[in-house]
Amino acid sequence: MGTDRNPAQRLRLLKWVIYGLSIFAITIVETFYNLRRGSIIERIAYWLIEFAFAVLVIEIAFWKIRSVLSQMNVQLVESHSRLRSRAAVVRLGMKLAGTLDVARIQQIVSDDLRDTLGFDNVDMILDEPNERLPSPSTPPPSRTKSGVILRIGDKTLGSLVVKNIHTRALNAEDFAILVAVANQAAIAIENTRKYENLRKERTDAKQREAELIDRGRYLTRLNDITQVALGNQDSQAMLQSLADHLGSLFHADGCYIMELDETKEQVAPVAAFGPLRKIFHTIHFDPQDMALVSTVLNSGQGLVIEDPSNTPYISPRISSRLQSRSLLALPLIAGKQKYGAALLSFQIEHSFSRREINLGKYAASQIALAIAKSRALDTAQHRAQELDALQAATAALLTTLDLESLLGKILDTTMRAIPAAEKGTLHLSARDTGELQIRASQGYTDSRIRTFDLKTGESYLKKAVKERKPLLIHDTHVGLKTHPNEVIPGDQEISAKIIAPLLHEDTVLGAISLDSYHRYAFTQADLRLLVSFAATATTAIQNARLHAEVKKQAITDALTGLYNRRGLFELGQREVERAHRFGRSLSALMIDIDLFKQVNDRYGHLSLIHI
Repeated sequence: MGTDRNPAQRLRLLKWVIYGLSIFAITIVETFYNLRRGSIIERIAYWLIEFAFAVLVIEIAFWKIRSVLSQMNVQLVESHSRLRSRAAVVRLGMKLAGTLDVARIQQIVSDDLRDTLGFDNVDMILDEPNERLPSPSTPPPSRTKSGVILRIGDKTLGSLVVKNIHTRALNAEDFAILVAVANQAAIAIENTRKYENLRKERTDAKQREAELIDRGRYLTRLNDITQVALGNQDSQAMLQSLADHLGSLFHADGCYIMELDETKEQVAPVAAFGPLRKIFHTIHFDPQDMALVSTVLNSGQGLVIEDPSNTPYISPRISSRLQSRSLLALPLIAGKQKYGAALLSFQIEHSFSRREINLGKYAASQIALAIAKSRALDTAQHRAQELDALQAATAALLTTLDLESLLGKILDTTMRAIPAAEKGTLHLSARDTGELQIRASQGYTDSRIRTFDLKTGESYLKKAVKERKPLLIHDTHVGLKTHPNEVIPGDQEISAKIIAPLLHEDTVLGAISLDSYHRYAFTQADLRLLVSFAATATTAIQNARLHAEVKKQAITDALTGLYNRRGLFELGQREVERAHRFGRSLSALMIDIDLFKQVNDRYGHLSLIHI
């Protein structure tokens, strides 16, 4: 039964047993003495006195025993508490040893100090230590609040501050536990930071390695772009190769190169990488689709479009064809010349880094240089062709001095040198009236073309002759409205013209007009070439006219305008040959004035000239 009671109950039971034994012993002694001598009352009094003394001694003894037991219990409790605290500190150290996250370390320390060790209001402050806090060897400064600095050697990491325990004030043992926890937390935090630094160094090393690999790949691709730009392939093949390299450089789903035609005020799709490679050049870009190209060309910077389906820079029609979720538009600019834009398209959302944008701008500059070089070569080749054509035209024009034959050769040579021309006319000004007359034509089937008279209304031809300057008309349906009577038969469907007047000193001999059914068919280069042809043609026409005049003077009499002896023989030879060819008879009439010499002798040579 004793095993079921606590020590206090057993102590009370022992006291009552001693009380019983004492009463029994006193009673036996007093009964023995009472039988030998003395009265009963006297023996009872002695008995009571002895009993009271025994009770006092027993109570004093048991009070002392309880006091000793209480102290022992307190010491035992404190010992158990210290053991639990130290075990908790050990467990805390094990938890912290496997933790490599500072926030998690703070949470573990706070939870263990609060839940396991009984501290209130735990606060761990990192990298902001309170220098007024005691060092680990200093006693607790307060019985209600204390804290220590987190240190590793001479390195301060922060501070750990707690308030009093629930049931008692802080003591030296609590402070020792707090110091132990602080040391373990400092070690764990330092290890975590070292691990984070090491991991960051490894991550940075891997990132640098990846960047070096990417940079090498980028440099290889950029070198490929440069090699393509420096190559001698034709313009379209070069642009297609550049689009392929640029798309591969960024692992893009699509890459599109668009050239800006400032003359036509429109964008031309020239090359593509990706699903639209074969059909991109067939996509028509309206004037409102120039917003994107104009924006990047005016800013000179790359433009990131995060949602191409909802942007003012691209029309919904073009956006649906591109099927893109992210776009990067890059300007194609070389020097001060603007050539167009390159688009990098991704079918999934893509975040463009600053490095990608800069690389894209560099690649775009190489593409712009390639376009500039290609255009320069095209211009050089075109001018070489112009020179060849001018040389051929000059040689051809020098083969004849017959004006009608010459006019046909001039127009034929001009149209062959300018392939965009589909029709053409050559006009000369009549010497007597100054009106323009069509003297040669090509591409017109109406038989009335040679008899068409330009007398009323306004026309581009008259404008060029009147202003004595060449004209390039991209769209004949916009601008000058030609009078219906001024429309050459078969000219109603013409959409573009180039006209160059034939100027000889201060005189306009006529004009050459080349036509096309397509708007913007002609370029400034075509107009320059036509002007060069016109200058050569003017000289040839003037020479032919001079030759005809000299030839006429050689066979006619300057005074009467009639054929002279040489002219008579040439005319007679032709007529005799014609009579033989057609089997016809031929007659000749000779008129003579009698005594005409006497008039000359009598009245003088001047009078004869008047007669």
